[in-house]
Amino acid sequence: MVAVPTPLPDGSSLRDAATALAPSRHLIVPVTDSAGDYCGVLTVAALAEALADGEHDQATVASITELPDTVRSTDLLSDALNAIDLNEAAAVPVLDEDHQLVGWFTAQAALSALHPKATP
Repeated sequence: MVAVPTPLPDGSSLRDAATALAPSRHLIVPVTDSAGDYCGVLTVAALAEALADGEHDQATVASITELPDTVRSTDLLSDALNAIDLNEAAAVPVLDEDHQLVGWFTAQAALSALHPKATP
């Protein structure tokens, strides 16, 4: 599990989202509501598609937020890898028992856990 990328508020414009998402290395970021609660994710693919069609100029992030499978902070590594595979995503959200976003699970994190760097 890695630190959560800075979430996007669901009321953000798609243009603002593009600016925020451009430097992200995960191609996917969490989306939160006005109370700061997790409500889904925004992918680069969904954002690019929405901006390209010319029909979403006034749309907000909420209109293209997706709800992928998530993992719990107590789940096994195999469960998290399965969620990445099912979502065909670079990362999946990690939630606690209260459905609060506590982390971000990536395939790279799994590889690091399975094959830690050797110390000389």
